Amino acid sequence: MEFTVRLSLLVVGVAVYYGWAIKALGRATRPLGRRLLSRLTIVSRFTADELESLVSLAVAAVGQALFVVLAVVITDVSLAALTPDEFDPTLLLLGAMLGVGEAALASFLGFVGLRAAQARAGRRQDSRDWLATGRGGWIRLFLRTAEIAPVPLLLAVSAFYVTVEEILFRGVMITFLSTRGAGLAVTVSTIAFVMVQLFHMPSWRAAMFPALGGLVVGVVHGVLFVTTGDLAPLIVAHFMMFLVLVW
Repeated sequence: MEFTVRLSLLVVGVAVYYGWAIKALGRATRPLGRRLLSRLTIVSRFTADELESLVSLAVAAVGQALFVVLAVVITDVSLAALTPDEFDPTLLLLGAMLGVGEAALASFLGFVGLRAAQARAGRRQDSRDWLATGRGGWIRLFLRTAEIAPVPLLLAVSAFYVTVEEILFRGVMITFLSTRGAGLAVTVSTIAFVMVQLFHMPSWRAAMFPALGGLVVGVVHGVLFVTTGDLAPLIVAHFMMFLVLVW
């Protein structure tokens, strides 16, 4: 019963945070953040929308980290247990290569999904329109932020964000669920990860590409974490895939 309660709290927490709280936090902090940033001469040439996007991305990164702390409390998973005993730089290189491969696979699946959707609709819509649609929701937030934020800051925030995602969806969630079987752990964590990609997307067309990318990452990283227990190369792979697909 205790496991069921903890799992229910974790699933509800993920749904509430990513489905509502993360957007509510951004909405609440954007006006103040915009006013503070607008006083800086260096950002005076940027629009209010760009400034608010920067604030929202930063708040989302910090808020996600705080949610991981809550997830650790709910699941009673030790973060120390997620730290590998040895550091192998070679695994980081392999992780980077994996990220490029995952980006290629996600792009291929997106192409197949695009053609299938066009065939079902009975018309061949310009692929550029689909790609433009796919850059809505949270992806638009990142792209707007990329227009204003210095590259080092943008890379740092992006790396921090995907690191926290790996800790939550692979480290904490799979470690917690693995007592009931590796298959269940990978399946539930993958479903949860794909689910959060769908939140705040303007349409199913926009959600298709991040959902397919989430499916690739969820399955591949889930299996690798169960096998190796090492998050570091998975973080590098996630970051590299994000750079290739979104940048």
